[in-house]
Amino acid sequence: PDSVTAERIAIWESAEELPTPTLAQLKKLSEIYQVPLAKIEETTTNNAKKLFKLDWSLKYFVLYASTKNEIVSKFDSIRPYHDSEVHEVLQTFHRHPMFQALLQFTFPDKSAEEIKSVIDECYSIFDFQSKVIYKSVHKVMEKSTDGFSTSGFDELERDKPYFYLSNHRDIILDTSFINVALYDHELIMTASAIGDNLVQKSFLMALAKLNRSFLVERSLSPREMLLSSKKLSEYLKFLLSENQSIWMAQREGRTKDGSDKTQQGVL
Repeated sequence: PDSVTAERIAIWESAEELPTPTLAQLKKLSEIYQVPLAKIEETTTNNAKKLFKLDWSLKYFVLYASTKNEIVSKFDSIRPYHDSEVHEVLQTFHRHPMFQALLQFTFPDKSAEEIKSVIDECYSIFDFQSKVIYKSVHKVMEKSTDGFSTSGFDELERDKPYFYLSNHRDIILDTSFINVALYDHELIMTASAIGDNLVQKSFLMALAKLNRSFLVERSLSPREMLLSSKKLSEYLKFLLSENQSIWMAQREGRTKDGSDKTQQGVL
């Protein structure tokens, strides 16, 4: 995965630095790979060392992957879809009437077959955002704004994750505008926080998770809220460690009186 660091990749590139396998290790390799021990001993200098290195490296990566899976599964109740889930979800929800309305609004000149072919090409959240949602937001801009301008994005580093805090008036549209700007400047688009009270319907939940939104759990008891907040904080830290930018509102919900004062708990 992209998150594997250079230090881990170096394991694969340092065959010469690994020690020569012992006889016990060669016997173990003989059992694992079903290669006669005599054959392994004949090529100890080259092939056996490579087998030993490969065996050791694979074990390391299996351990890394299983540990990471344990971490990720802890956030299943709040996370967006994994890229591996996107295609199947789209095959299910693209038939939903509201989804069909979104697609027809986005691609007014395409036939149903052509629109379906666009959906069929989406195998990741980035695919869906760049092939569909980016175009949807531009349609909104064309029909309901006098223009869209930004400043400051050119001062950000392209491969660096950022944690964005801002106010909002429409949590879906405003974060979509931000991600259009990030996409246009070739910056990392955000995983965005959204209250679970706003996505109670299955279609809205799917659309939010397809846009890399993660859930902020609402309507909890004080104790449940504390535990949920701790889990959310851990998830934010995890996202940043995975080189994923984040957007979050600076207070719970939209302002009702025009005051966008930041909620201390967020900080």
